[in-house]
Amino acid sequence: MKMFWSAVVIFLLLHINGRRCCSDHERDSLLQFKASVLDPSNQLLNSWHGFNCCDWKRIQCHPHTHHVIRLDLQGSYGNADVYLSNLTGDVLSPLFNLEQLEHLDLSFNNFAGVSIPPGLGRLKSLRYLDLSFAGFSGDIPPMLLTAFPNLQHVNLRYNQFKGGIPSPAGILHYLTRLDLSSNALTGNIPPSIGQLVSLESLDLSSNKLEGVIPLNISNLYKLSRLALSSNRLSGDFSVSHLDNLSQLRSIDISENLLSVKISPTWIPKFSLQTLGLSSCNMEGEFPTFLITQYEITSMYLSNCSLAGNIPQWIWGANYLWFLNLSNNHFAGVLPHSLTGSFLFMLDLHSNNLQGQLPLFNDQLQLLDVSDNQLGGSIPAEIGEYPQLVYLSLARNHLSGSIPPSILCRIRIVDLSNNKLTGKIPACFKNSSVIEMLNLENNYLEGELPQQFAEMLSLQTLKLGGNRLNSYIPTSLANCKQLEILDLNNNKMRGIIPNWIGQLSSLKILILRSNRFEGLIPSELTTLPLLQILDLSSNRFSGIIPANLSSLQALKDQTVAAEIFLSGDIGTLKLYVDRVTINNKGQWMEFVRSLALVKCIDLSSNNLSGGIPPNMGSLEGLIILNISRNHFKGEIPKTLGKMIQLQSLDLSHNQLSGMIPSELQLLTFLGYLDLSHNNLSGRIPQGGQLLTFDTLSFSNNSDLCGLQLNTTCCGIHKNKSCPPSILPGINVDETDAEKDIWWGVGLGLSYAVGFSLVIGVLCLTTTWSRKCFQIMDKIIIYLFGRFRK
Repeated sequence: MKMFWSAVVIFLLLHINGRRCCSDHERDSLLQFKASVLDPSNQLLNSWHGFNCCDWKRIQCHPHTHHVIRLDLQGSYGNADVYLSNLTGDVLSPLFNLEQLEHLDLSFNNFAGVSIPPGLGRLKSLRYLDLSFAGFSGDIPPMLLTAFPNLQHVNLRYNQFKGGIPSPAGILHYLTRLDLSSNALTGNIPPSIGQLVSLESLDLSSNKLEGVIPLNISNLYKLSRLALSSNRLSGDFSVSHLDNLSQLRSIDISENLLSVKISPTWIPKFSLQTLGLSSCNMEGEFPTFLITQYEITSMYLSNCSLAGNIPQWIWGANYLWFLNLSNNHFAGVLPHSLTGSFLFMLDLHSNNLQGQLPLFNDQLQLLDVSDNQLGGSIPAEIGEYPQLVYLSLARNHLSGSIPPSILCRIRIVDLSNNKLTGKIPACFKNSSVIEMLNLENNYLEGELPQQFAEMLSLQTLKLGGNRLNSYIPTSLANCKQLEILDLNNNKMRGIIPNWIGQLSSLKILILRSNRFEGLIPSELTTLPLLQILDLSSNRFSGIIPANLSSLQALKDQTVAAEIFLSGDIGTLKLYVDRVTINNKGQWMEFVRSLALVKCIDLSSNNLSGGIPPNMGSLEGLIILNISRNHFKGEIPKTLGKMIQLQSLDLSHNQLSGMIPSELQLLTFLGYLDLSHNNLSGRIPQGGQLLTFDTLSFSNNSDLCGLQLNTTCCGIHKNKSCPPSILPGINVDETDAEKDIWWGVGLGLSYAVGFSLVIGVLCLTTTWSRKCFQIMDKIIIYLFGRFRK
């Protein structure tokens, strides 16, 4: 008896162990794969050790054959990133030894641009393949749609695949889902796609596919989802061609070059839940067949050239949650109340809608009716909708005051370009959620509320183009997430507070056209992300901060930076493609280090001193304008080294000495203005100075010597130069105006003369002689008349 029970125990142990153990060959292949990759989070492969690989996480074995049939290595991104890396070369080769594998998921990993290895074709039993969001590139191998007769699911979305879509083989009788979206695929959609008769979902969106939509898509009688949006498909397409697809629930062919044809009398045999026809040319009124789609939840018909009125039935559609009719030509008025609708999102921007804003239901989350002709006041109830996170009423004719409740809980608020009046309301009781507030170009006045301290999530604040007349409120110092601050064209006053340097997220600061005064705080230079700084047209004084070179954005070789400091303190426009700054010296040393600056404008300020000779090191400079300042001394000869310079304006300063002959080396220079200085001596003879489009030397102390041996447009000379040098050209402040009359006079003279010549050709010699005498007198008269 003991021997019997011992045999039973041994049998059971062998049976259990045999049922659960994978083969040595498969275990070794998996361990070889593990050894060649990195698992930074230690969450995907941490259990891969021990004798029996069927016990490892993310692996499933067949209950009878004990072969590995499922490998799920899906990564994830978010707060806790889980993914495999170092996935290059032949790292996948060991997995292709799992020849009984049916399910392979490598999505959300980093394959760093490798191609799909041909060894994948060895997995003949494959039913499910997911390589989405995995960084693959190259062409999609044809074997993927020809070598797997049991394949049911293929997902390659969000990779870098290019080339054409392989023609599917007729053996793919079980394929139900094919997703190749968000790649760079080109060419036409292969007509053989119509052979995938079991297909339920086809997604080829967000590629570069061209040509027409194959008509044999209508053979996919099990298809429930068709997504071809954001490609370059063209030609005419009739939605009625899909009438055989009785299971169809979702169509999205938006963002193509298609002309969609829909018969007004057509009634489809399918029942849609989602329809996307945005940016398809439809031309006409709202599609009438949609009244039969009782289950539709999402409708995207933006930019379709639709006109007429929005049908009233749409506001009572039982299941309609998302409606986008923007960028059309819809007119008429909206209903007084939409409280009975089920809308979560309503986008009607860029139409011709009139009337007043209606009341909505409490579940509304997004409302955009910008760029219409809506008038009246903003209903106070809008700010009370508990789910509303996005509100854009911009560019309408709305008037009245801003309801305080709007600024209490909505994340994105855009009320710009209306006729709103009064003060900015101080209701920020729940304003910690506000991310963007745009009230620019209204008639708002008064001071800014101090409650900005509550707006801890604020990223964008645009209040320009109003009548605000306050200081910058100190409460803004608490808005640490602020990226854009625009207060331009108001009556703001006071100084720029030093605490502005604490706004470490600030990228754009625009204070243009206000009444700010005092010094430009050096703390501005500590902002690590600042890209655009506009302080022009204010009342600043003092000097430009010497450590402006510490602006970190200018060190970012991928950022195009612009800085405007015009007004009473200085203007600096930097159009920078790439800049490397290591200099910590004075401001002109900072300028010297900007090797790729294209334009510097320091005009109309109170800058003084000499023009720094190291300006000449800016060999990439195209425009230099330092006019209307108080620069003294001589023009540096080093300016002749700026070989790319096309425009140079040094006018209205106190420069003295001679014009350096090195300026003749600037072969691209087409505009030169040295007027209104104290320059003396002779103008350099010949060379480049005689080929200018505009050349001005007027109002200097003792400057002459330019001999005209070429035609120049808009030349102004010094009052002190002898008339014989530049004969017939006046030198007072109305030179430009009189030069215009000079051109008109000559034009009329030649016109009259030409007419008389043509006429006398048919007359006698005596009459022709008299006509020529009259013509000469007219020309002489006009010449004198228009030069006075």
